[in-house]
Amino acid sequence: RAGDAIIPCVLIGLSWGRIGCFMNGCCFGKVTTVPWAVQFPLDSPAFYKHQNLKLLATDASSSLAVHPAQFYATVLAVLTVLILLWLQGKKKPDGTVLTASALIYGIVRFVLEFFRDDDHREVTHAGAPVLLRDRRAEEALGREFLDQVLRHQQIFAVDFLRARRDLVLRELAGGVTG
Repeated sequence: RAGDAIIPCVLIGLSWGRIGCFMNGCCFGKVTTVPWAVQFPLDSPAFYKHQNLKLLATDASSSLAVHPAQFYATVLAVLTVLILLWLQGKKKPDGTVLTASALIYGIVRFVLEFFRDDDHREVTHAGAPVLLRDRRAEEALGREFLDQVLRHQQIFAVDFLRARRDLVLRELAGGVTG
């Protein structure tokens, strides 16, 4: 129940974090010509990447136009929250909202990777930087999280079925002896 209640708040926090990513210029998208493309200023991660790849003129003051992947992530996180809030209003077993969020986030993250172009992401935990230099490591962490959620749901389902079986057996036993 706690996970079901907390996960929408986590996703709202994630959406705010992506706005911060936009302001920082990290987590940027691939070069594009779409009308809503954005350019990042000198000294931004996108600018440095394009400069290192020799895609910019020496006197360039901004990156090439890129997909605003951070805003895509923000919008998709908010849509996910709306879906989860709708799901919370329905009568569902505990853990359903948490499981749905893990599945939806996995799909969203998979789709977003087609638009993102940043190579390295730095994650800080308790002030100690941890570099995730390989997307495969991130994907493995995501798979591990999803496996844990699904394992929890399987345990819940087995417990629910056992309890239901015991209840039916008690009712049958009561009906036979009564």
